[in-house]
Amino acid sequence: MVRILAMIITGLLLTYGAQAFDIAREQAKASASDILAAKPKVQSIDAPTIKAATSAKAPVKQKDYSEAPLGLAWGSSVKDTKLQGVTLRALDTKNFPGSYEATYLPKPIAELPKVVLSFGAEDKLWRIVTYSDPSFDDDQASKGLYLYKKYISC
Repeated sequence: MVRILAMIITGLLLTYGAQAFDIAREQAKASASDILAAKPKVQSIDAPTIKAATSAKAPVKQKDYSEAPLGLAWGSSVKDTKLQGVTLRALDTKNFPGSYEATYLPKPIAELPKVVLSFGAEDKLWRIVTYSDPSFDDDQASKGLYLYKKYISC
């Protein structure tokens, strides 16, 4: 008897549950179509009008460069670097476009004759690489370490 009663209750739940699900689905479709059919309301914002500046000249941006090795300045442009008396020769490099071999530096280091400068975003100096003669140092890099300690303490 209990078994038959359980089967009847299960059948009723399945029937009415399916009907309730169908009703809920139809209500959701109707609600979604109402939302899609509705036109958005135009909203206005009351804001003060801003007048354009009448001055023809833009304010001059101050150049604030920090000191870099060899008498150069981080963030300086190619033009600014040339104005310091540095001669730049463009290099064709894939990894660092905007690189130049530099000579006649403001504060050259005799032991490091080859210098490469890289100018990146917005033509700003961001990388300095120096090279020495291959026969410059021994296998312990003692001369290189000496120079590093000498110039890092400046």
